[in-house]
Amino acid sequence: MWNMAEMIDSDLEKGIGAIKTEVIKQADLISEKWSANKQESPVVIMLSGFQGSGKTTVVDVLAEENNLVVISTDEIRFNLINKGVKFSEDFVRLVNATKYELLRRCLERRYSIIVDQAITPNRVKIVKEILDKYSNYKLTTIFLTASKEILRQRVSQRPEIPGKYRGTVDELEVSIYKYFENYGDPVSGGYDLIIDTEKNSPQEVVTIIKNILKK
Repeated sequence: MWNMAEMIDSDLEKGIGAIKTEVIKQADLISEKWSANKQESPVVIMLSGFQGSGKTTVVDVLAEENNLVVISTDEIRFNLINKGVKFSEDFVRLVNATKYELLRRCLERRYSIIVDQAITPNRVKIVKEILDKYSNYKLTTIFLTASKEILRQRVSQRPEIPGKYRGTVDELEVSIYKYFENYGDPVSGGYDLIIDTEKNSPQEVVTIIKNILKK
């Protein structure tokens, strides 16, 4: 039995209570740029990792080489911030509701998808519940890892890229602390695949993922 706090957290994660017209508007803004094709055996990749793990680079290469749609909460947040929307609980609801609206649109069109966001057990559960309504989709969860020292170094040396959130070392430290506090070590967290981006180049990471998806 869930307690009330857990129910509230779940509602927030699902985006329940977000203004529907605004969700549709934000989803339209992003989905109109999609150029993917319908797939016979579509996949959903939930790709996670702390800031500096190489997610953005891997996502960009995977999407371009494999005709995948990227659903990124960073992109949704960036669009809302550019509109002047202030961070709040309603902001979080809108981001989450837009993410799942985009996911459903992809599933209806049978696109293959990368969900670029930190993975938690609750998020995986929600995606699985949505996927149950669609046939022949394969879900793969992946965590990109590196030592804390390398993550700090990469984040501190990141260049500014238009449309991309740069992040800070302080935010990295907080996200690592909160993840370990709430979920433990991600390396033993039940992901389908753990890839060390210190030992593998971005292209090698992409190759590893592509080989897994072929199985």
